Amino acid sequence: HPELAGLMSPYAAVLDRAGKFDEADSVYRATLDMRRKLLGAEHPEYAWTMFSYADFLLGTKRYADAAKWCREVLKLRGKTLPDSHPAVATAMSVLGRSLDGLDSLTEGERWLRESLRLRKQSLPEGHWLIMSSESVLGGHMTAAHRFAEAEALLLPAERKLVEARGEKAPVVNDVRKRIVALYTSWGKKAEAAKWGARISGP
Repeated sequence: HPELAGLMSPYAAVLDRAGKFDEADSVYRATLDMRRKLLGAEHPEYAWTMFSYADFLLGTKRYADAAKWCREVLKLRGKTLPDSHPAVATAMSVLGRSLDGLDSLTEGERWLRESLRLRKQSLPEGHWLIMSSESVLGGHMTAAHRFAEAEALLLPAERKLVEARGEKAPVVNDVRKRIVALYTSWGKKAEAAKWGARISGP
């Protein structure tokens, strides 16, 4: 039943956050099979599960598989998914980060910039997801050793995300981890330590 699939997808995400990766993988795959059979391969809810699975795969560093599932989502762009659908920009972001993980930095940057462009186009000015995209792009710049460009993106994104989401929001921790990675790679140990002290939790 579609309602069962609707419960299984967030359950898989909870298993992922609990560190039960094998179980999460199994539940995601079962959800994908169920939604494909019940709703069809072009249904937005099936696309959202594909994106969620891709995000999970990115988190477990299975970059090639994550990229494959993101491309499946993006095949539906302009069909059942308009550019304003959040799965489009988020799939682009995960695809870009996956390509970075595969050392395909030029193509990764292209998708990250397109994700940011779409979010600026479809979301109100100042929306936290726009700053999140800028944070992710800043992380890419660190990987590309373009440290000044990374800093110019990450520091304003951190400030605005704190204002929008609060000090303890996961997205704030994410941008602070990227700032630590930037200053560590840049050889600015004091700055890395300062920002590291501002990260809460794992």
